[in-house]
Amino acid sequence: MNIEIYIESNILERYVLGDVSPQEKQEVECMSHIYPEIQSELDLLSSGIEKYLENFSKEPPTELRLAVLNSIKASKSNIKAEQATVTMTNKKNNKIYWQLATAASLTLLIGVGFLLSNSNKQQKSLITRLEKDNEYYISKLDQLSEQNDQLAFNLEVITDPNNQFIDLNGIPAKAPESSLKLCWNSKSNSSYIATINLPKPPMGMQYQLWAIVDDKPVDLGVFKIDNTKRLLKMKAVENPQAFAVTLETEGGSPVPNLEELYVIGYVSS
Repeated sequence: MNIEIYIESNILERYVLGDVSPQEKQEVECMSHIYPEIQSELDLLSSGIEKYLENFSKEPPTELRLAVLNSIKASKSNIKAEQATVTMTNKKNNKIYWQLATAASLTLLIGVGFLLSNSNKQQKSLITRLEKDNEYYISKLDQLSEQNDQLAFNLEVITDPNNQFIDLNGIPAKAPESSLKLCWNSKSNSSYIATINLPKPPMGMQYQLWAIVDDKPVDLGVFKIDNTKRLLKMKAVENPQAFAVTLETEGGSPVPNLEELYVIGYVSS
C-alpha cells in the first residue's frame, strides 16, 4: 500500500474533524495501528487543531502587556505632578487630558491590533483550509455525478431489448485466457465494448475491433485496455456476422493481421 497517497487523500483531516462515515473511521483507526506514519500524521493534525483553538484565547505577550501598563502609570504620574503646580492653566489641563486619552487610545489600538493580527492570520489560515476542503468535496461531487451518469447510461443500454451481448472468446493457439464482451444494437447499429480481458499490448501496439460483414472485415476502431466500469463506444455497423479483435500497430490498420487474432465471437441470427 502506498502510505503517502493514503495520507494525501484528505481522509485523515476529515477523520480528525469528525467528517467520516463509521466504516471510514474504523478504517483509519485500523490503518493507524498498522502504519506508524499514519499515526504520526494523526497526532500532528490533532496537535494543530488544539493549538488553533488555544490561539483564539491567547493573551498578548507579557512584554507588551508590561510596556502598556508602564506607559499608563507614567502618564498618571505626570498628571499628578502637574496638578500640584499652582500655575497650571485650563489649557494645560486640557493638554494633559488629551495626552492621557492619546495614551489610552494607543494602548487600546496596540491591544486590538495584536488580537486582530492574530485573528486575521488564523482566519486566513482557516479560509485557505476551507477552500481546499471545498475544492476536494466539489471534485468528489463531480466524480460521483459522472459515475451516476455513466451508471444510468449503462442501465439504459442493458435494458434496451434491441441490444445483443456477444461473447468474444480467446483463440486457443494465441490467447486462450482472453475474452471480451461486446454489445451491438440491431436498431441503431451502435456497438459498445462492455468488458475487456486482454493482455497488456507491447509498446507501439494497440488492439483493434473488427466486424465481419458479408465475410469481409470492417474496421470498428482501436481501443485501449480500460478497467473502468463504463461502456466503450465503437463505430456503428450494419448486419454483422461476427466480431473479432486483433493486435495491430498503434493507430490501427486498414486490414486485420490474422496472425495476431486474439478473440472472436458470433452474432446470433
